[in-house]
Amino acid sequence: SSAWTFAHDRVLELVESYLMPEKGKDAIALAIFQAIDKWDEGAVNTLCKISRRTYNYNVRLLADDISQSVPDLAPRVVRADVERRMELAMQEDSTGPEPPQITEDSNESDVINHMLFEKNKELKKIFELGSEWHELSNIAESAPRSFLKEIWPMFLQALPYLLRAQNPLIKEYQNDTISPHLEGRHGVYDGQLTVAIDTAIISLAQLDQGAFLEFLKENIDSPSLLVHRFLSRGLSNIAASKQDIVKLYLTG
Repeated sequence: SSAWTFAHDRVLELVESYLMPEKGKDAIALAIFQAIDKWDEGAVNTLCKISRRTYNYNVRLLADDISQSVPDLAPRVVRADVERRMELAMQEDSTGPEPPQITEDSNESDVINHMLFEKNKELKKIFELGSEWHELSNIAESAPRSFLKEIWPMFLQALPYLLRAQNPLIKEYQNDTISPHLEGRHGVYDGQLTVAIDTAIISLAQLDQGAFLEFLKENIDSPSLLVHRFLSRGLSNIAASKQDIVKLYLTG
């Protein structure tokens, strides 16, 4: 720890030069980072490289530490972790079973099984299940704009794979296979990625109405019901001062 204090840049340079070229040395690098004196962009960028290629619970502990000192940098580590998990999930889902085919001879049970069949189950788990990252919602709340900048594009990238088929006879937003617990959050659900996204949107609305309204404008045409659940929960926090915008959203 004393080396970080008087030679921060040199220690980081040594980590980059001697440890980062080999994935097998990531655990050593993480142990060194646990004694870091201060977090800056260089150190966070190196941690992101580790998070992008290696699962290690200490990455999440370090991200929590970053969030307490430089909150706008912590979502970068979250993004690296989610990118790695999404890549692995999509690879696994690509080799999964296909939905049962419907033919003229199919009975009612076959049709129901076809409709209820869920592809991309591993991808779904990333957004639906509580993770080991128990402080994820705190990271989102501490830096909502940065969190959405890093995580929202990946959520939108994954969403088409998780949308349910739309009934052509009914005009409605498309539902999806994710079941986020957005109300009454307790315990394990605080580590759910969709709960963290929800937290970031609500915090953004509370802290920076202008930024939230821009976010609303960018996403208002989404066909996704879940996206509009997120937007509605943000709007509910500015309803008192922006009644005209809320009415326009509800009637437009």
